[in-house]
Amino acid sequence: MATTSRKPAVAGKFYPGSNKRLEQDIQNYLDNVEEWEEEIDQLYGVISPHAGYEFSGPIAAYSYSVLAKASPKHLIIIAPSHHAYISGFTIYPGAYYETPLGKIPINQELSNTISNNCSSVQRSKSGHQQEHSLEVQLPFIQYVLEEDFDIIPIIAGDVDQTGLDMLSEELSEINQKEEIVIVASSDLSHFHSYDQAVKKDRELINKLKDFEIDDLLAAHKSRKLEACGMIPINVLMQFALNSGSPQFKELNYRNSGDTTGEKGKVVGYLSAAIYE
Repeated sequence: MATTSRKPAVAGKFYPGSNKRLEQDIQNYLDNVEEWEEEIDQLYGVISPHAGYEFSGPIAAYSYSVLAKASPKHLIIIAPSHHAYISGFTIYPGAYYETPLGKIPINQELSNTISNNCSSVQRSKSGHQQEHSLEVQLPFIQYVLEEDFDIIPIIAGDVDQTGLDMLSEELSEINQKEEIVIVASSDLSHFHSYDQAVKKDRELINKLKDFEIDDLLAAHKSRKLEACGMIPINVLMQFALNSGSPQFKELNYRNSGDTTGEKGKVVGYLSAAIYE
């Protein structure tokens, strides 16, 4: 078994490097969440943003307040690559992912099952070393779940429809035996005026509500709609459709203009739950 641990790459940059300050910030974000009271029979996954906590932390807290209620044992975290070109998906081959709050075990059995059954998925460090989009999800997860959970950390690169279908179908197969929850890491539109960003993001969110996956991918390829984690979102949505009769719930939408007051060129952030 692999024994390596992926060390934090963006602690002290995207979020506090001190575990005490980090816990304080996360608790403050959670304290300001408007609690969602609806009953959930099964949580298929959440969409959560991945900017620096000062920008997107208040929005991400909504996803993790729902995740805390589900208390999953196995979390599939899928995040886009911003720093390295990857063909397909990569699962970190080591034993742990590490943050200032400690080490999170990587489920080796499920990781190997996924990579063995999906030609689009490899066990590789490629894309993981400097990537923030997966790492910034982890302190929230550690804080709300505390212990007794593991992860399968997946970085998404250049993936075709066959690769997307293969992974979502494999996760659906696994879910029949081991209940899993997916965290799809994504920001939305980037660097538009406040009003233009809201218009673009609202159109995307409306398609998510209606599970218009094909339209979303086409609009993303043509750059009409923007979400850097469109592939992770697509895997989550297809996984949910394969597994049952899912619903989409927008938990919170804001952009960096709302959290910082700077409304010239903003980045959109969404927290959402896909559930039954």
